[in-house]
Amino acid sequence: MGIINKVEFRIISLARSGHHGIINWIIGQCHGKICYLNGVKPNSDPYSTHISKDLKNITEKEFNKDREGKTRKLKKDYLLYSYEELPLEEIFDGGFEKNHDKYLGKSGKKIDVLVLRDPFNYFSSRLKLEEIGLYNANIRIKLTNKESRKMLMDLWIRYAKEYLGETNFLKNKKVIINFNKWAQDKSYRKGLAKKLGLKFDDVMMNKVTKAGPGSSFDRLQYANDAGKMKVLDRWKVFVDNPFYREIFRNKEIIRLSRKIFGELDGTKALSQQQPFWDRIFYGCIHHLHILKGRLKYFAKKIIFSLGLRNLIIAYKKEK
Repeated sequence: MGIINKVEFRIISLARSGHHGIINWIIGQCHGKICYLNGVKPNSDPYSTHISKDLKNITEKEFNKDREGKTRKLKKDYLLYSYEELPLEEIFDGGFEKNHDKYLGKSGKKIDVLVLRDPFNYFSSRLKLEEIGLYNANIRIKLTNKESRKMLMDLWIRYAKEYLGETNFLKNKKVIINFNKWAQDKSYRKGLAKKLGLKFDDVMMNKVTKAGPGSSFDRLQYANDAGKMKVLDRWKVFVDNPFYREIFRNKEIIRLSRKIFGELDGTKALSQQQPFWDRIFYGCIHHLHILKGRLKYFAKKIIFSLGLRNLIIAYKKEK
C-alpha cells in the first residue's frame, strides 16, 4: 500500500499547556484533506481511542468508513493526533511503532511536536480549572490532590528534560514549541511554521479552540480575539496560595524553568517560605474555592441528568 498520509503530526503535551491553540494554528496552515484526532490513548489505534476529532475536506461518511476498515485507506494531506498528560515512555512504547502502518497507514513525513508552557502559568491554569468546577473534566491528574500534584510536577520535569534534549523519547523529526514564545512572538511562529514544513499564515492565531472548556480563566470569552488573554500573567492569581507556592520549592522545576523560559519577573518570591498565618488564611480560602467549584460541578451534573439544560437555555433566550 502506498502513502496514506502525506504529513503526520504527533503532538505531545500536558493539559492546559496551550497546545489546543497551537494545534488550531497548525491546522490553519494546512491545506487539502485534514484529519485531527484529539486525546488519543497510548499504544492503541488513534482512530478507536480519540475523544474528539476535527475534519477538513473529509466527510463523516468517509471518516467512518475509513475508521471501521481493517486498515486505513482514505488518503489525507495531513493527519494530526495528540497525546495529553501521559508519561513519555507510555506514548513511545515500541508496540505502537510496530503497528503504526496498521493503525494509521503509511506516512510520507512524520513529525513529533512537543509543547511546553512555563510552570508558573501552567500550574496556575490547572489549579484554576479545578476551582471553577471542572474537577472531574477529562483530566486524570488532579492538582488539588497531594499525590497527584507530585505526579504532575514529575511529568512537567520529564517533559522539560525532553524539551532540552536531556532525554530522547521523540524518535521522528522533533519540533519543540515554547508556548510562551509562540504566544507573543510572530517571528518565532514564522520560524516554527518553516520547521513544520508549512507556509506561514497567522490567520488562526487569535482563535480560541473549542476543544475542551476553553481557557481556564476566560473560557470562550475571547474566542475571536485570543491575543487579549493574559496567558503569561496567570500565576499572579495564585501568588498567595500555599498549595500553589509549594510547587516552586522544587529546585528541579526552578532549574529547568530558568533554563527554558528565563527568569519570569516577580516569580522568584514564589519559592520563598510564606509566613505561617498567611499559609493558614490563604489555605482556607483555597479550600473554599475548591468546595464551591465541586458543588457547582455536581449541580450542573444533576441539571444535565434531569434534562433541564434545554429548559434553561430556552428561558435565557426568552429573556
